[in-house]
Amino acid sequence: MLRRFRRRRLALWAVIGAVCGLIVILRMPLHQLPLERDEAAYAVIARDWADGAIPYRDRFDHKPPFVYAAYAPPVLLGTEPIQTIRVWATLWLEATTLVMWRAGRRLWRSEAAGVLTAILVASWNSAVFLQGVTFNSEAIMLLPSCLALLFGLKALDSQQKAWWMLAGVAAALALLSKPVALLILPALIITTIAFKGDVNERLGRAILVIDGLALVLIPTLLYFALAGGWSQFVEALWTYNTAYLDQTDATISQLWPIWRSLLLLLVAGIVGATMAWRRRRYGPSLTLAGLWSIGLIASAFVSLRAYPHYYQALVPALAVFAGGLAKVRLGFLQQYKDFSIVVIAFLLAIQPLASLWPLYNKTPEAQIEQLYGVDGREFFALAPKVVEWIDSNVGQQASVWVWAAEPEIYLYGDYAVPSRFPYDYPLAILPNALDQTLQQLRSQPPKVIVTYGAVRPIGFDAMLQVAPYRLRVHLAGYDIWVR
Repeated sequence: MLRRFRRRRLALWAVIGAVCGLIVILRMPLHQLPLERDEAAYAVIARDWADGAIPYRDRFDHKPPFVYAAYAPPVLLGTEPIQTIRVWATLWLEATTLVMWRAGRRLWRSEAAGVLTAILVASWNSAVFLQGVTFNSEAIMLLPSCLALLFGLKALDSQQKAWWMLAGVAAALALLSKPVALLILPALIITTIAFKGDVNERLGRAILVIDGLALVLIPTLLYFALAGGWSQFVEALWTYNTAYLDQTDATISQLWPIWRSLLLLLVAGIVGATMAWRRRRYGPSLTLAGLWSIGLIASAFVSLRAYPHYYQALVPALAVFAGGLAKVRLGFLQQYKDFSIVVIAFLLAIQPLASLWPLYNKTPEAQIEQLYGVDGREFFALAPKVVEWIDSNVGQQASVWVWAAEPEIYLYGDYAVPSRFPYDYPLAILPNALDQTLQQLRSQPPKVIVTYGAVRPIGFDAMLQVAPYRLRVHLAGYDIWVR
């Protein structure tokens, strides 16, 4: 009996290892994919934070600080930023996959359900139609969000209260990755007070979750306050984000192609949850998972924008219930249950994995164009060429101001950012941001200014009066000016 158990355990780990290994192999041809502008901004701020600059105070961005912390390992340890960040993104997904394997297994009391959940998370969060090979804040948020679910499930099963605090810690890290992760917090709080025990015991569990949140959030807030960056912290994460949210202008015709790509996983999640629930009631665990999934789904729809990566949060929310298909009684196929589960996993995973195939025979420049269209072709793919031209014709130590929304130029060239803003679009949104930036640039004019091709930003003519800039070259979507 013990030997049989060990064989099954070994086989299980072999399957999970195969899933993780397959995802690495399938994503490997995309590890040279150029960074898009958001990824580059996170990397630049992570780099400058390590060099002593304080996020928000010295480098503006509107994402919470855990995003930059997540970028720190590949930026600081790697020598080639693109490949290092892409490999790190794959490893981050692998960690998320393993967490959801354990969560699916614990939720459904089934090894097969856990494996099916893991397969769906790994495959769908690699899908090209969700920009799954990129490392945006949504992908970063998913790991701590999934840990919050797993720790909550462990707390329900073991009755060890420390797991509730760890769930709160994980939820705090998710919140520090993307503010909309706040929507998963009610799942933890409601579950702690809705099941088992007297009033004091229930409130005690809820307080432990809050303690976990406080354990992370209070030191974080104190750090920025003591660093003299509190007002900029609020400006970035509240003032700017509320203004940004008001600019939502996507139409259903733009959003539907993204939503449509997820219909198969949506149906699988609904069917799995419905049929497994009918077979056996899972009580508190299923309630927690259901509320958590609703919170994740809601987080994806808070800002209705036609950016595919915004909807990556739907994947684990649906996959954890689609894993319930492994618990479905299959009638006359019951004797072939293991084979049937393999078929189900294949049918559900083939759509996202097939989306990777057309990119394999393309250059990295063509890959980024397929993902991002004109922006990919004219800007993301050409940023290394801009750096190459500057280094060859001006010098590697040249001061550079990228008067555009393309911070990848700073990253590839290892250039210092000469102002608070590593990209320019906040200049049109934040009060006084443009005037302050122009004043700083006039006092210390950079050697090189990079603008979008045929675009002259507001204030550019004034800079021409400060220093004799001359247009030296036009590279696809960029103009390079040198004084």
